[in-house]
Amino acid sequence: MDRLARPASARGVLVALLVVTAAPARAQEAPDAGPVPSTESGWEADAGAPFTVTGLDAGAPAAEDAGLSEADLKDLEEALKRDLERQGGPTSGSPYTVGSSEAAPRPSQAGATVMALPASQNVNPDLSLITDVALAFFSNDQPLQAGGHDPRRNGFNLQQLELAFGAAVDPYFRADGNIVFSQFGVEIEEAYATTMALPGSLQVRAGQFLTRFGRFNNTHLHAWDFIDQPIFWGKIFGSEGNRGLGVELSWLAPLPWYLETVFSVTDAAGGATAKSFLGNNSAWVRDPRMFQYTGAVKQFFPLSDSLSLAWGVSGMAGPHGTGRFDQLTLSDVLETGTPPEEVATFLGVQEVGLPQWNGRDHRTEIIGSDVYLKFRPIGQNLPSYRLPGSPAWMPSFELAYQIISLHAEWILRRRQVAGGVLTDHGGFAQVFWRFAKQFAAGMRMEYGSGIPGAHLGGDPTDPDWTGLRTRGSVALTFWPTEFSRLRVQYGLDRPFFRRHPTHALFLALEVAIGAHGAHAF
Repeated sequence: MDRLARPASARGVLVALLVVTAAPARAQEAPDAGPVPSTESGWEADAGAPFTVTGLDAGAPAAEDAGLSEADLKDLEEALKRDLERQGGPTSGSPYTVGSSEAAPRPSQAGATVMALPASQNVNPDLSLITDVALAFFSNDQPLQAGGHDPRRNGFNLQQLELAFGAAVDPYFRADGNIVFSQFGVEIEEAYATTMALPGSLQVRAGQFLTRFGRFNNTHLHAWDFIDQPIFWGKIFGSEGNRGLGVELSWLAPLPWYLETVFSVTDAAGGATAKSFLGNNSAWVRDPRMFQYTGAVKQFFPLSDSLSLAWGVSGMAGPHGTGRFDQLTLSDVLETGTPPEEVATFLGVQEVGLPQWNGRDHRTEIIGSDVYLKFRPIGQNLPSYRLPGSPAWMPSFELAYQIISLHAEWILRRRQVAGGVLTDHGGFAQVFWRFAKQFAAGMRMEYGSGIPGAHLGGDPTDPDWTGLRTRGSVALTFWPTEFSRLRVQYGLDRPFFRRHPTHALFLALEVAIGAHGAHAF
């Protein structure tokens, strides 16, 4: 700062504090003095006017009360101007003049001046934090919970802390992501870009994402009606659901009803995300057959003003990670007396002892179907009902907030392994009834078939799941507000390949802050 500004700045520090302190009191005594607040920007000013300290309500009378002369005030303004110039701040004639009509709606609490940023730099993404914790009790010290975010042990469980973000990048792309924090680690659950301006009702998504197989797989924990994920989904896809790095193309058909087709290509590796495919046996991608391919057709039918139906079919195909013959050596073949050429022909490979991914050998195929039926009355002045003799704390049945939904999904998996084909299937059906504005109840039934241990060497991905397994759950949900949820859930897990069933009791809390994840009433 030059010599002229230096004494003004030294004296101005104390004087400015006196001016700011005196300004509110003076403004109350003389409300008409000084600049008039604007209804749009907070302060009125001329963007092209010379640089002035316009963020002070008190004006000249306040300066006089503080002992400032006109010359002192001018020196103070010049000193502030030079400081801002050195720091790259606004100057006289700048479109971002302090106190201009382009400033922020309210003055900054840090000082009397306000500076706005260019619009292109002032676009912030929607952010939210969603916390899910649960208190769990299991009657078995080794519960067969399949989900990575399921409560897994007696006591308190941090299911996850999810950071969700999303915003439009420009007129052509939107970016979204979900980063999940566990008690001892961090993972990128989803991070992808979506096109916003493709012609012909086409849309492309690229990055890491949950595949749109069925309805449940591409939902997050805060959108689940129950505290844990279905048991067969963990067996088929893995503890985190099916997801991967890749690209997805979707097309909305120009039909009288809603019909969307989806096709994606993703990595086939990941023990927790692609369990039925390569799993942890990731391999070098030599050709397109090493990827996982997913396709789906999704339809929606508005049956009436209060009743709607969504139905879809899905399919997957990709390499099977356990389709390797490293354990079958040439000496093993010679001991049986079978020529190696015949063994190779029978197994559909070119050479014994090497992994092969040719044709349909050593591959997994999955098909599934999902249905979602929802009833929600639409209208005004719908009545409420209360059961006779019910206590005061029991909620009334408010028809205006009634939601009854039926959700069912079924999956068939077929895997080609050495010497044969492994086939299993499973699914779930659930009913969710929101009988009041803040209360809902649900019931879910699940099943999953198993692979006998003696059949073609058993199931290489789930060797202990050798028979039928069923599970039933009931849950009660209470929403204090749109951004919090309390749930209690009981489940009875009956794996018929174990001697005793497992009883589970959960009490869960979910809270959400930010722009994402609110539970709409």
